[in-house]
Amino acid sequence: MNNSLKRWMPVFALVSLMAMGATVSVAMNAGAITEVKQVSVTGDITVNQRNAVFRLLGNYELLETPIDTLQQQLAKESWIHLATVERRWPDTLLISVTPEQPIALWNDDAYLNDQGEVFASPFVNHTRLPQLYGPVGKEADVMAQYQQLNNALFRFGQSIEMLTLGERNNWRFQSDSGIDVLLGKAALMERVQRLLRVTQYIEEQGRLNEVEQIDTRYGNGVAVAWKDQSSMTMIKPVVATNYNSQREAKL
Repeated sequence: MNNSLKRWMPVFALVSLMAMGATVSVAMNAGAITEVKQVSVTGDITVNQRNAVFRLLGNYELLETPIDTLQQQLAKESWIHLATVERRWPDTLLISVTPEQPIALWNDDAYLNDQGEVFASPFVNHTRLPQLYGPVGKEADVMAQYQQLNNALFRFGQSIEMLTLGERNNWRFQSDSGIDVLLGKAALMERVQRLLRVTQYIEEQGRLNEVEQIDTRYGNGVAVAWKDQSSMTMIKPVVATNYNSQREAKL
């Protein structure tokens, strides 16, 4: 072997070692593992939800199943909003789960999230959820209307317990005080403002718990049905406004 070739041999060896090191490093960083000894399921979930994920994973050979497949199968679970799966070298599978957050009960047999998307879940305690009803395909519209109406009522210390969109696009709701409110089809927020002025007027008279139903579908007032009477009383918002103004002046 000539002297020139001997001088280059250490350089070739160094380059080969560097290439091998780079290959090992890439394999480790890519999460290449030969067995799964540990599975970690994290997220803001309950013990029952975590156990449900483990039961689902039991249907798959975790080492051989592609990560995308595992994520897709988890995402098919109606109660899961988002799931991510990651292999961590040398032997760990990391799973993060974000569950759907129910905003309301939908048509008695499902739930709606804040985007008006329908999902089913065996993990929700629906006793404190508002009840929303409407035709199939109108879920997002009903949720958006609920949020708008409920925000208006909330500023006056009221809230919606039940909201219904009828087949003829008529809206009605039941407040947390048990009053049935008929809104109709149009100018809903204007009618709600009229409702709020009148209910505040009735409450200041100490008679709010006597109201059974309020019909806002009038141009110049609302019709109030009392629990102990068969007739209805028409109350104009201007009366309530004048009453409040006089009360503030006396104070």
